[in-house]
Amino acid sequence: MEDENSDPVGRHPEEVFADLATEYGLISKGETISLSLWQYTMAIVELCASIGDRYDQTGLNAGEEIRAVYGEP
Repeated sequence: MEDENSDPVGRHPEEVFADLATEYGLISKGETISLSLWQYTMAIVELCASIGDRYDQTGLNAGEEIRAVYGEP
């Protein structure tokens, strides 16, 4: 059984997304994400989740569809 408490993304998403924003030069190391960047990030999360929501235990791969829909052309 999956333990959501051991999932670093689920426990501290603000840290995970701040690290990504730093990696891509959107914020400086140690800086917090602005409200507008946070809202943008959450909108992307929702877009991806809306694809994932269509998958149950069908054996299909939501990750592949997310990449096909939102990945680089």
